[in-house]
Amino acid sequence: MKSTPAAFIDQVATIVENGGTTTTKFEALTKRWDTFANLEFSAQDALNKAVFDPKVKPEELAQLHALAIAAAGSNSVTEATVRNSVAAEILAALRVEYRTVAEANYEAMRTRFNELAEQLTNALDTVDSEASPEHMVKADSDTRTAWADAPAHAHQLSALLPTLHTAALLAGTTQPSGHADKLLIGLTTNAEGLHRRRVWEAWTNTTGRALQWRELWKLGATIEAPALESIKTYREPKPMETRAERADYGIRQFEYDPEDDEGKKTFPEAGDTRGAVSSI
Repeated sequence: MKSTPAAFIDQVATIVENGGTTTTKFEALTKRWDTFANLEFSAQDALNKAVFDPKVKPEELAQLHALAIAAAGSNSVTEATVRNSVAAEILAALRVEYRTVAEANYEAMRTRFNELAEQLTNALDTVDSEASPEHMVKADSDTRTAWADAPAHAHQLSALLPTLHTAALLAGTTQPSGHADKLLIGLTTNAEGLHRRRVWEAWTNTTGRALQWRELWKLGATIEAPALESIKTYREPKPMETRAERADYGIRQFEYDPEDDEGKKTFPEAGDTRGAVSSI
């Protein structure tokens, strides 16, 4: 992950807010960076004051003189060069220190996510979150509670997802190129045995009361964050294909889904002309 010290510190802070930890050394490095980033020092002002102070030694005056000359000759480019060099060193040190707690922090985020996922799944198993309010009027107390709680659990899951994602990346998980959701699905969903296109459709459907989580649950997916060593990306479905076959009056084109486990086309059988794209 490309970052700056400030961005990295903010990422870790979010993890800590959700139950993660840091080390004493990490906190010390954070304070040193904050001190450097907010320095307000004028070498010229310091030199001007030192000239009148008999306690300042000649060699100290010489150092302040040299600093004032250097500052007078600097510009935004040289200042940025110096700052970037310090930032790179601090960021490297922060990353090294964070690695000592990275795996434990991912496990903490994973545990929290799975607790919320279990609460949501239990609610959905009790009653579909898309059940009508009219139906809920006559339902028992447990059913009404589950129906009311499901959206809160779903939104809590979604709110925690960026932190889970960050914790996984900082613990060494590789971000795949292209669609970030390839990793996010792998971080949150066990979709083994399910149709890949239906899983992606469910993932992108956030219109319901329980967002995409209810759609995944409907498919039979298990909403859970895997152990760090078991994280896998979930590839996008292959593009739909247009194929041709002989029909009663020539050639008919139909859409074919290469992700269909049974290899069946989605177009009607020969002889049924509904939805035909073209014919010759």
